[in-house]
Amino acid sequence: MTGCPPPMESPVIEITLQPTATINVTVSNITGTLSVEATATGGVKLNYQWYSNTTNSYSGSTAIAGATSAGYKIPATLAAGTYYYYCEVYTADKITTVRTKITRVNVAAMVAVTGITGLATTGTTGATITGNTLTGSILNTTAAGTVTVLATIPNGTAVGTEFTQSFCI
Repeated sequence: MTGCPPPMESPVIEITLQPTATINVTVSNITGTLSVEATATGGVKLNYQWYSNTTNSYSGSTAIAGATSAGYKIPATLAAGTYYYYCEVYTADKITTVRTKITRVNVAAMVAVTGITGLATTGTTGATITGNTLTGSILNTTAAGTVTVLATIPNGTAVGTEFTQSFCI
């Protein structure tokens, strides 16, 4: 037909920055944001949708409600385990869609410190001592010396062997 405009070509989406491949965090200390950067030909506006999964696969993933921007804050409430995330970048009409690579988020269990010996203490800041168990992060001491610490995970399994730390005041 004459007088008809030529058919429009679908925009091409290019992901210029992929999210980090693997992120390692610890329960109660989960921080970080997954980010993607993308461009499209013709200056087309891009939309984003983040997905989560329990396996390293696009198949069976679940769209995360409200996760519709180029960045997604890793939930601080995740339990110990492994989680997988990716972002789908698409045009408003969803004719063109591209997925990022899958990010693996490893959440390690909190490590408890037990078996503290050789340390004279005056108290703690943000920490408590019950018997030989230190919970928290700052322990005040009154003397230089050597401290022996045995770390365990909450179920009681030893993590490696004893760790000795020397320090001076």
